[in-house]
Amino acid sequence: MLTKQPTDLHATGIPTILEDKYFCRLLVLGMILAVVVLGFSLDTSPIASASARIAQMPLTGYCNNPNPHCYATRDWYGHTGGSFTRIQPFGKLDCQGCVGFVDDEMWFADPYSSQCTSVGACWVEAGISTYALNNPNSCNHALASTCLFWADNRPGTGGYHEHPMFYFGSIGVNLSAYLVDETLYNSSSYSSSGSSWSISVAIYQNGNLIATPSGQSTSNSMNVDDIRIGSELSDSKGYADIFELEHNQFRDTGTGIYKYQTTTGTNTSTNPPPTGYWATSPCNCQGNTGGAYATYDH
Repeated sequence: MLTKQPTDLHATGIPTILEDKYFCRLLVLGMILAVVVLGFSLDTSPIASASARIAQMPLTGYCNNPNPHCYATRDWYGHTGGSFTRIQPFGKLDCQGCVGFVDDEMWFADPYSSQCTSVGACWVEAGISTYALNNPNSCNHALASTCLFWADNRPGTGGYHEHPMFYFGSIGVNLSAYLVDETLYNSSSYSSSGSSWSISVAIYQNGNLIATPSGQSTSNSMNVDDIRIGSELSDSKGYADIFELEHNQFRDTGTGIYKYQTTTGTNTSTNPPPTGYWATSPCNCQGNTGGAYATYDH
């Protein structure tokens, strides 16, 4: 942080500076008393007034690369050996002139184990994202692109790694013809604990299976206790049509069977944008198919 350098203080100026100092103190004291009196007369504390002003501030430009990132997300907590969601786009992800991105995805995470809290959290994630021109993690470095990706954050010195999986087209391409089924799961057992995690994806275009990319996160010692779905934004220029994350499921650690989520989970969203809502809520009822969580940014 840059700080201003103080001006020179000559000996002949010291008495004047002291006099100004006392005057300033009296002025500040008077201002404080005025604020307190006004605060009591309105029956509102200064802190409450500040909170009200902050809540009314426009958030345009808030979600910038590299920080902060903003989210429209839902979480289900509890140990599980796998998770599934279907991403159904109803339009495009767009981030023209962005340094950051806008995406829709699923996370499979361990935020609590000691080896993971030391790095914030461990996770595996997969989804559809925008990529700026020449982004080293893009599926097409020559263009600002829309890509399927997976990434992980590993404990110790493992760190964060991101991997391209499929090129949908240039940034802003209409994705309405696609469905993307994503499964993240323990590579070797039904357990929530492990060090190797598989990423399995099926991409459909106009109802036809066109690609089945996959990946594997290794040296990633997790005891998974969190499934998260939703949208992430890291650039104020981001735009997204409605995307739904549907048929949300978790893998039973005893049987390995995937079961539909029956609750709406925990809202972990930041202030919009992006915006998220349940288009169809999961329920513990006949006909439940895990709900459809919708997100958008415009």
